[in-house]
Amino acid sequence: MKKIVSLAIFTFILLIFGVIFFYILDYGKFSNWSYSTTSLEALEEHQTVYIGYGVKWEGLGSPTITDISVIRGMATAGKQPNELLRVTSFIDSGKNGKQNSIGVLDEASVIKGGFLDTFIPVNGYKVNNELFDIVFKLELIDTNYTNDVNGILIEYKHFGISKSQIIDFEGFITDSN
Repeated sequence: MKKIVSLAIFTFILLIFGVIFFYILDYGKFSNWSYSTTSLEALEEHQTVYIGYGVKWEGLGSPTITDISVIRGMATAGKQPNELLRVTSFIDSGKNGKQNSIGVLDEASVIKGGFLDTFIPVNGYKVNNELFDIVFKLELIDTNYTNDVNGILIEYKHFGISKSQIIDFEGFITDSN
């Protein structure tokens, strides 16, 4: 009888530790804490703009980002989304002390302000701070572009497990009407 009780207690403890372990591995999410938009007219004028998007990591550990992309809706006039607006993602490393302050800047201002030196590739970025900035480089290819972005897809590794998360997003372009 003692063996059965001991086995039951051991199994119960093992089950509790297993649940806690998997909870810790699964706990964590990204959320939006700030974002900027631009007008289509400003994008047409400058052709290339950079937009900062503040993200907050809420969870245990430090995930490593493997990719950040935008989720896009329907193409316009039979064209694929990248034929209208090319989007490239970066992380603002904050090396110049200006992290989380980019807002919306045209390419000339980004170069003049020395921001290009602080933008690093997203692949392999280890989230060490709770708050960080994603910077999207927007290059207007066709003026027929309409706001087709529905979300941001963040792919990352957390405790060695590959994960992904979608953050709802209203788009880069503010309706000027």
